[in-house]
Amino acid sequence: MPLERALEKQFLPFLMKGKGNQTYYTLSTDLSYNEPTPHINPSYKGLDALPKEFPKIPEGLKKQVISLQKRSSNDQIKHVIKDLCSLGSLRPNQLSRILNRDARYLRDYFLSKMEKEGELTYQYPDQPAHPKQAYKTPSPIS
Repeated sequence: MPLERALEKQFLPFLMKGKGNQTYYTLSTDLSYNEPTPHINPSYKGLDALPKEFPKIPEGLKKQVISLQKRSSNDQIKHVIKDLCSLGSLRPNQLSRILNRDARYLRDYFLSKMEKEGELTYQYPDQPAHPKQAYKTPSPIS
């Protein structure tokens, strides 16, 4: 099943032939990757994944994002998420590309906890399951 899904989403350049237990795969002869698939754009990672309308990022924050490692501490990641979300609203998939982390991992281990603790707020607070839900830092109360 996972191979089938990868083929459907065109992650692999294979052709599926046959049916049932007679299924076999051959390498596609068309190996051109000129047209990017709509769900994957490998060129947009890190700071390049920021939305065009996003405010300019301070140099210190750029260095923090770039210096994040695979095994960075949770505090480092939380700090960077808060700093990014203080500049503008970001969706989980945007944050995942910027921080080079899985979106579900970020949502489960950081974003939802930070929202519950009041470190982040929803862009659409009355609709937690809004399709364009994004996170931002809370506005200071005057």
